[in-house]
Amino acid sequence: MKLYILGAVLIAALSVGIVWLSWPGSSARDAMIRMAQKGATDSEMRKSITDAGNYELDADDVIKLKAGGVSDDVVIEMLHKSKANRATADVAGQGK
Repeated sequence: MKLYILGAVLIAALSVGIVWLSWPGSSARDAMIRMAQKGATDSEMRKSITDAGNYELDADDVIKLKAGGVSDDVVIEMLHKSKANRATADVAGQGK
């Protein structure tokens, strides 16, 4: 019985972790920071932004991107895509 409960708790914890890792803004932000720290060029990073799914950035994300060494050009590109994603959701009736 203890093993069953432990298994259930482990599965629940993994599920929460997967949802947290796939949260739209933070995963894109963290990926860009990792790319910048590994020496990716702005061009490579912008290509990644173009290929990325939907995400949304807030002020804290921008601060973390800048602190992580992401260039202004890449941050601006991310903000443009974030804004475009919000506009698309609003037109589709999914916005706030």
